[in-house]
This record gives sequence, C-alpha cells and structure tokens, in this order.
Amino acid sequence: MPTTPSISYEWALVSTSSLAGLVDLTDSTRVTLNGPVHPSLVLRSFGLASGSSYMFSLTVSDSGSGGSTLRSSSSAYIAFTTAGSPSGGRITVLPSQGFAMRTNFMISLEGWTSPLQNDPLTYALYWVSCDQTGVVDAGASVTLLHVASYTTIVNTTLPFPSSSSSSSSRWNMLLGRRVPG
Repeated sequence: MPTTPSISYEWALVSTSSLAGLVDLTDSTRVTLNGPVHPSLVLRSFGLASGSSYMFSLTVSDSGSGGSTLRSSSSAYIAFTTAGSPSGGRITVLPSQGFAMRTNFMISLEGWTSPLQNDPLTYALYWVSCDQTGVVDAGASVTLLHVASYTTIVNTTLPFPSSSSSSSSRWNMLLGRRVPG
C-alpha cells in the first residue's frame, strides 16, 4: 500500500536590523493573517517596523506517511527592507481657527520626502472628535476628509460634529507613502 507524504511548512524570522523589528509570527492578531505554518506568509498592514530590514525563512519538510520519519527538508530565504516614514516637512494650516461647514482651511504640506526618493507621497486628512485637552473622545469615529497625491496644498472644510461629539472638535493629519498597486 503506497504511503501518503505529510508536508509541513514553517516560516521563521531569521534576522532583523533593529529590536523594533522583532516580530512574533505566531501572533495572528498583530503580525500575520495566517500564522507561520502555511505555504504563504501573509503579513498584516503595519505589522513590521518602518525602515527595518528583515530576513525570513521558509522550511518545507516531507515526513512521509503519518509524519513519524523525516524524509527530506529544504529551506528558502527572502530579505527585504520596509519603507521608512516620511520626514523633513512641515504642516501649515490657515486660518488657525474656524467654523465647521463654513470656514475653508488651506493646509500646506511642504518639504516632506519619502525614504524612497522616486516614490510619491500620498497625504490623507482625517477628522476626529477630541475633548478640550486634545484626547480623542471615547468611541469617536475617524472620518476621511481628503486624499491627495502629487500636491502639497489641500483646501477643505471640516464636517459638522455629530450630536454625540464633545463641544471641541479637532482634526489630525496623517502622512503616508503610496504603495505601488
């Protein structure tokens, strides 16, 4: 009677360039979508440290029928560096105060550079409700207002706070690197 081979897969982090780059491949809530024992390693967004180098290995083993005897094993490696965060710029907002739905704010995003010099930046403006000290309200929703590529000037008005929002509403600006698609 022929035996059915038992193939197993195991991904491992072989090396990283920084302590911030250490990852637990068994952590399917923060790092991976499928864990370290599948043919493909699927990493979650933001699961790896910005600007860090990584080397992963995949070991494939054939244990024969029942998995009791190792017949063969082979490993492959992949190394890469994650993109770093944008740097060197400033954000200017004019006017510095205004009213929801009435005031047109001009947001200038000047001097930002991508670690990958020929990789364009995408700027995203989000609005979120905060208390008087700037702490985000419990249960506050984040609203995307504007996304811009290849431009450093954004003109926008802010939405009217919902009735559940506090009396002081603020917005946050996030900068990101466009991922080639």
